[in-house]
Amino acid sequence: MRFLKNKIARAKNYATEASPPSRKKNKQRQKASNNSPDHPSPITTNLIINKASYQLVGTTPKGATSCKNIMKNYSRALVKFAMSKFAIPYLNDMVSKTSATVQDFRHFLKERRSRINCIKSLRELLLVESYDNERVMIIKGVFQQISEVFLKYFSVNWIFSSKVSDKLAHLKYRYKMLRRIQNPQSFQNLPDNVKEEDF
Repeated sequence: MRFLKNKIARAKNYATEASPPSRKKNKQRQKASNNSPDHPSPITTNLIINKASYQLVGTTPKGATSCKNIMKNYSRALVKFAMSKFAIPYLNDMVSKTSATVQDFRHFLKERRSRINCIKSLRELLLVESYDNERVMIIKGVFQQISEVFLKYFSVNWIFSSKVSDKLAHLKYRYKMLRRIQNPQSFQNLPDNVKEEDF
């Protein structure tokens, strides 16, 4: 019991004694240096880290997505949809009114799908030329219709479930693509970068 009393007394004496001035100055300097801009407080550091990680995870900055990438992504998506099982009910309805078959349509696209990655190659699939025979004209017409179906009803789901980097730019570009597919003659040049004022 005596040892405990002595310990308590020593603790009281230590608490009431003033700390040496040199110690106080060192503590004040340490506090000042910790709160200086060079050494931010722990809370500030956390905020900076969180902000940096947010910027890394975020989407591509506005205007940075190339038109070529968007065209390539849309071209591949249009052909992939036209050859998928989701397009079959639409294709059956479209082809039933013509002399072509779904197998003809799929075979035509299968031969060309590896080359479809730009405006020119997509335009060739849409625009009916004077040298095209009747079967090719029908298939191009069917592809134009199935592309409209994809852009109207399936493209939003494709954009948000795919790995495209700038989803907002692809979403805004959808209406330009639809207008050009409906009128393939005007499907020639598009701006280099997708900007908000372009839509």
